[in-house]
Amino acid sequence: MRGMNKPTRKSYGQHVLEDWKAPTETATMHDVDDARSGWEKEILKNINETVEKTLIDPHFNNKDFYILVLFKVERLGQSPRSWTFARQSCPTPTYNQNVWKYNRVSGTLDFLWSIPNEMMYYYVLRNAFNLPKENHEMVKFVTLMESGELLQWVLKENGEKPDGVIKENVIIQEPEKSIITSI
Repeated sequence: MRGMNKPTRKSYGQHVLEDWKAPTETATMHDVDDARSGWEKEILKNINETVEKTLIDPHFNNKDFYILVLFKVERLGQSPRSWTFARQSCPTPTYNQNVWKYNRVSGTLDFLWSIPNEMMYYYVLRNAFNLPKENHEMVKFVTLMESGELLQWVLKENGEKPDGVIKENVIIQEPEKSIITSI
């Protein structure tokens, strides 16, 4: 019979469950700062590697491009992770997103915006005037996204028409009838 002598391996979920059951130490601010410093170094390294790879990619030949860093929390294990990749078009602003533009002529990487996760986004929106000065740039990006100005800028950057945006649950009224469309 097949598989009888084969040792069984634990699944990722079993490892996570064991880790959750194990006693944990309380993290100090020093631990958090060390972890953040490590993450920042890794993200910067990933951005630089992505720029270097994109510069030699024939699809991006002689074109400006955008570097996108997305932050997500994995469902299983709840571990945070970042993804870094290049795009030819400026991305639509969403949560957990940081965007840079690489200008080939000047050889510079220009920071465009950073949008926090959804919970922080609405917290910033509701408490914009009560946040410390070091958060004012995040407040600026959140308010630009909420007002729609950031999306309008992206459309202009991509050479798209502002009326090309598809809106959800738009009510179209004609003289004789009313149709509700939903996407």
